[in-house]
Amino acid sequence: MQKRLGPMKFRLLNLAFFVPSQMLLIWLFSSPVHQAWVFRRALPGVFRR
Repeated sequence: MQKRLGPMKFRLLNLAFFVPSQMLLIWLFSSPVHQAWVFRRALPGVFRR
């Protein structure tokens, strides 16, 4: 695909599509963990030392 688009168009595609989609996936995986950490007092027995 990189040869067909050329270097500049491929970089633009990378910045416009691949980077945001990867960031969205990272956010989707980490958001529930973050919410559980923020509201850890509401979950008895979880995250206790």
